[in-house]
Amino acid sequence: MQPLPSPFMVGLLNQPALFYTKNSLEIIGVRCYPWTVFDLLGLPSGKDRVRIVEHPIAQLQPALANWVGAGKIKEAVNQIKQYFLTAQPATDNLLIEGWA
Repeated sequence: MQPLPSPFMVGLLNQPALFYTKNSLEIIGVRCYPWTVFDLLGLPSGKDRVRIVEHPIAQLQPALANWVGAGKIKEAVNQIKQYFLTAQPATDNLLIEGWA
């Protein structure tokens, strides 16, 4: 076991992901098609099961923590949506399909 930073990435799994915490744990997950996630984030591909990511998306963490702490999950998800729609313009509709 190891502490996970925010954000972290979990690759394709053939079993459930288990997380342990002393108190509560709140996760906002972004599920991507496996063939688009690395291009979308501008990261090299790999076979890591859990990857610690140093990426500009980590700058969203303070704002997301505030939204989640205030119980405003919809606003947190909307902020993530805006990040992906503006930071990495999609070349097709794959990104937009999941938000409908």
